[in-house]
Amino acid sequence: RLVSRQPDGRYADLVYELLLTYVGKSTDLEVTRQGISYLLAQQETREQKEQLFAQLLKNLGGKNGVLDSELATQLGLLMAEKPDAKAASFYFLQAYNNNRYNRLAFAKLVELLGDQIKPPIYLEHLRLALNVNPLDMEKALAFGNYCERLQLYETAADAYRYCAELFRYMHASEPLPATIYLPWAVSCYNTERDQSTCLQIASEVRQSGRFDVLLEAVAGRAALKTGNSEEANRIFRSAEAR
Repeated sequence: RLVSRQPDGRYADLVYELLLTYVGKSTDLEVTRQGISYLLAQQETREQKEQLFAQLLKNLGGKNGVLDSELATQLGLLMAEKPDAKAASFYFLQAYNNNRYNRLAFAKLVELLGDQIKPPIYLEHLRLALNVNPLDMEKALAFGNYCERLQLYETAADAYRYCAELFRYMHASEPLPATIYLPWAVSCYNTERDQSTCLQIASEVRQSGRFDVLLEAVAGRAALKTGNSEEANRIFRSAEAR
């Protein structure tokens, strides 16, 4: 650390050699990043930076998956500057494979490859992102939205239920917003056996003093789907009166 804080590059060779012997599975990544930053500061051009990261990835590769991922990400960013989309995609994919929690690498892959990314990979990324921060409502909703888009309605309904529970936990005094209850109800309606939840959701929204004609329509159809025509007629008549 003391060496890497020196402003000039007189210790560049020493730092490089220390990195080669220091990096391993149990490496302190913060120390390693300081060493790499010191070496990077000595590089004046993009080509020199590219060469440095390529050498580090070659000589340190396989010792620490997270570090491998970070080095590959930096190479991908440099390739994207050229621009060389094919090479950038290669390195971002390598970075993501080494560390599935690498958000930057995955975001860049989405930019470059778009719909070429297979749904299972996208779903895995969203699930892992939620594992990192279970209180991230945006990621929880994104997971539910993507499952619904793929017509994985059982999983989507579970995801939206989680969103509802998370919202109630974080905003106990506020009513459940339509961005959660409406796709939750639609997903439940499209499952094999969860239509009754649509009626529960609609009841909760009504009790909060709100009226949502789309939700009432889903609830009425759900009642019909479960064979409860009397409840369906009541819901439709009430909605028509409103």
